Amino acid sequence: MKQLVMLCMSVFACLPLMGETLTSVAEANRINLEDITSPRPFDFTGTVLSTADRRFLIFSDESDGAHIFPEGIVPSDLRTWDVIRTRGEMVVVDYDKTRRFVSHEIEIVGRKTPTVPVAAPASEINKGNYDFRFVRIRGVITSYVLDEVAPDYCWMAFRTDTDKVFLAISMDALRNCPLTKLVDAEAEITGLAAPISGLRRRLGRSLLVHDPDGITILKPPPKDPFGAEPLSETANALHRQRISGDVIAASRNRFFLRTDIGRIISVTPVPNTSVPKIGKRVDVAGFPEYVHYWLCLSDAVIRTIGDTTHPLDTPKALAMADLFTDMKGRRSFKTQQTGHRLTLRGEVAASTENEIEITDGENAVSVKIDAVRDGLYEIPKPGSMVEVTGLCWTEFRQNPESDIYPVFQRFTLYPYDASDIRVIAAPPWWTSARLLMLISVLTVLLAGSFIWNVTLNKKAEKRGRELYEERAHHAIAEKKVEERTRLAVELHDSISQMLTGIAMQLEVGKTDTAKTMLSACRSDLRRCLWDLRSRTFEEKDMTEAIERTLEPHSFGAKISVRFNVPRERLSDSTTHAILHIVRELVVNAIRHGKATEIKIAGECHDDTISFSVIDNGCGFDPKAAPGPEDGHFGLQGIRERLKEFDGKMTMEFTASIGMKASISMKLSHQS
Repeated sequence: MKQLVMLCMSVFACLPLMGETLTSVAEANRINLEDITSPRPFDFTGTVLSTADRRFLIFSDESDGAHIFPEGIVPSDLRTWDVIRTRGEMVVVDYDKTRRFVSHEIEIVGRKTPTVPVAAPASEINKGNYDFRFVRIRGVITSYVLDEVAPDYCWMAFRTDTDKVFLAISMDALRNCPLTKLVDAEAEITGLAAPISGLRRRLGRSLLVHDPDGITILKPPPKDPFGAEPLSETANALHRQRISGDVIAASRNRFFLRTDIGRIISVTPVPNTSVPKIGKRVDVAGFPEYVHYWLCLSDAVIRTIGDTTHPLDTPKALAMADLFTDMKGRRSFKTQQTGHRLTLRGEVAASTENEIEITDGENAVSVKIDAVRDGLYEIPKPGSMVEVTGLCWTEFRQNPESDIYPVFQRFTLYPYDASDIRVIAAPPWWTSARLLMLISVLTVLLAGSFIWNVTLNKKAEKRGRELYEERAHHAIAEKKVEERTRLAVELHDSISQMLTGIAMQLEVGKTDTAKTMLSACRSDLRRCLWDLRSRTFEEKDMTEAIERTLEPHSFGAKISVRFNVPRERLSDSTTHAILHIVRELVVNAIRHGKATEIKIAGECHDDTISFSVIDNGCGFDPKAAPGPEDGHFGLQGIRERLKEFDGKMTMEFTASIGMKASISMKLSHQS
């Protein structure tokens, strides 16, 4: 039972996250922003505390307060203290990640009796202890600035005995109080204490004043601000205090005053007031306050009374590292140098029209030059070695993790005049910027060269393929012409002569001889046709080429071939002649000599090729062998082929060896 109760409580606790309508501001504010993944509907009933300029309403129910942003028609008679019922959606604003209550419907359901403003300390207002309540405070208006985002508003700084408060005052509430007559006036302010919304929410809280009666001037500002009390040692005074002194350093929006007792004070003039020139003696009336550690005068009015008559302090030459380390070499900021004139050396790391930064490689110091820029021949460029003399001031920023301890930001030097900035060495010509530029140019050139080379390579490859194809076609054409020429010679030298001889034999009546010649003619024609169909020339080895050539003509005889001549040394015409001669000799040995075993051997020496054909046939006498007149053209054809290669053939027969034909021929026709 206990577990069931716990489960139910968990479910009810999660209901606001599950999309149910929100009924109170406190309930909505308890939801984490990370859990708002989609708009959440709300239905609130509460009191309007401020209608502002109708861009938003400040609203409060019994639980908490909020800013309501209407989308749609707002009732024209809506006033402060009206009780309304508003419906809409709670969303998360993308640009600043805050919750916003967007109202789609506003209904007036009643009116509440206004409450009496309560007196509240400024410190408690800033802590949020009086949020969404009307309060009353007393103090002095120290400065003002018009709102550039919302022109209908003016922001004021209001100093009390305990703290400062921001005042957000509508221009309608100021119609009876000129702004120029409010600074340094003692007043009582009545307004609504609330968190600042929108982009300025990180400023904290303010008093929102819309009613002209919300500003009551208790004591107008003095007619002569320079009649104020002299500057005291404390910064608790509410009104302006005055001091006289010499302007020894300046920047665009503040200057430094050296009093007659040697005290250095930072002075910030009222807005739109020019900073006095360095070297002038002035009267200053401003609001004293401590900015971190230093006594400063803010929103000051200035009166120039002459030129300074006091000499400047002698500057102290100091190594830049000494500003950042202690006696033991530990990291330590020498803030005690604040207000002293120092001379530092360093390299210009960066420069603008208003400021340069010098460094020793590890530490950096800022130098404000806007007050002395007109006297400079030129602003030192980055990379220059400079020696700078100026008033040292330590800048701090508020620690984001603590409200009580400021964090060191930087040292700043304020030169007295242009002569306090001396260039020791001009920047080297070879700088990192130029190196980077050179690298960039080289990179572009290399990229261009690479692209150009790739383009040329592609063009060369394309042209190479075209040339290869042209040469291949040309070589094929030459092969065809060569083959046709060889075939023509073959037909002319053998078959044509045989046909002529056959005709002559028939004329004289020698039919037997004609038949023999006709048979030989058919054999030669078959060989020519076989040569045309054969792929013997494609063989890379001559032994294999000879074996393939003799394969159709072996008729069962045993043929052994050992032809040790590289094929690449022989032209096609030489190869054709060798194959034709070997075939003719082998066919004759088998047909006429009845040989059963034939040996073929060949070798090459220098430019001469020698080969032999030996058979075991019955042999014949070469001198008595039948010739063309008898219808036999074989030996005659061999001798005619050898003439083209300056070759010769010898034939001999022995009983122990058999018939041997030895041939030698030149390789002069090698291609």
